[in-house]
Amino acid sequence: MIRRFGDTLYTQPIGIGKNMDLGIIKIKTSGTLQTVTVTAQRPLIERKIDRLVFNVENSVAATGGDALDALKVTPGIQVQNNQIGMIGKSGLAVMINDRILNLSGDDLINYLKSIKSDDIQSIEVITTPPAKYDAEGNSGIINIKLKKAAPNSWSASISGAYM
Repeated sequence: MIRRFGDTLYTQPIGIGKNMDLGIIKIKTSGTLQTVTVTAQRPLIERKIDRLVFNVENSVAATGGDALDALKVTPGIQVQNNQIGMIGKSGLAVMINDRILNLSGDDLINYLKSIKSDDIQSIEVITTPPAKYDAEGNSGIINIKLKKAAPNSWSASISGAYM
């Protein structure tokens, strides 16, 4: 018996006690594949030599919010009372697509709230910054990598607060 993917393609009784030449076996194919799709997904957390990469696009917990919500579920980052900190580090710098943000305090929090978490590809938590970054003392770096925008597209966001 010859089987393929659970379908029986050829059957012939064979005697055990004697030699038998089966000859050329012709198998009728029932169909052909039109397309084959192979999909791959990055792991949720990748550990590299000097950083931890949290792939936000694969996280269910970070969808539907803003960048601050994504930072709350990022390993190694603490967000409490609108203050961002890195576990074991006294200072912190925030970068967007490898460019340092010169914002701090409420300005930084308001900027991060303006970025949708669906637009974030990954967050890199750099605990030991390499020499190319100007990290002073015992400080770390958070690098937020945004998804590439589609050509000829635009997006808008409106938010408000009442106090």
